[in-house]
Amino acid sequence: MKNFTFAMKWHEILKSYPEDIRKEVYFAVIEYAATGQVIELQPLARMAFDFIRYEIDEKARRREARLAKKQQNETRPEAKTDTAVDKIIDKFYSQGRAPKPVTVSNGGVHVTMSDERIRNFVAVCVQDMLAKGHKPEKEGSRFMSSLGSLVANRFEVLRQDILSRRPTAQFSEVLWEAMEKNAHEQFAA
Repeated sequence: MKNFTFAMKWHEILKSYPEDIRKEVYFAVIEYAATGQVIELQPLARMAFDFIRYEIDEKARRREARLAKKQQNETRPEAKTDTAVDKIIDKFYSQGRAPKPVTVSNGGVHVTMSDERIRNFVAVCVQDMLAKGHKPEKEGSRFMSSLGSLVANRFEVLRQDILSRRPTAQFSEVLWEAMEKNAHEQFAA
């Protein structure tokens, strides 16, 4: 075991034991944590140690399960997809196909479509195309062209939807999120 934490509750429980038993348990716990070996103990010390050892082993099992799950999550295809989506978006931007930041006004209320929002918007479009089975590496420029059309169409739907709504006090932030969701649902079908 690389690291080991001695729980203070063990110390609190062991305070009521005689000093020689307490020291024996402390040494046994340290030895077990360092080597994994159980040393010979007096019966009373053995009983206290067994409870502590069970807790040490349980914590180690949980830690191993967490590490295994973390390792499994790191090797999942979804983790690679994010990088693939970023590469597609970067290529899309480098070709000058992404919409430019714009402010749409309706009744004195302004909705700004910033670079960050547009990039997130394009990412949703890329993920939708990938989910529908499009293969950017096989389709090449056709994929980028289709992505450009999809982004332009969805972006125009958002713009028109913003222009057609009655503005309210919370118009800009809430409406932008609602419009993104609405456009995503319309085109996902």
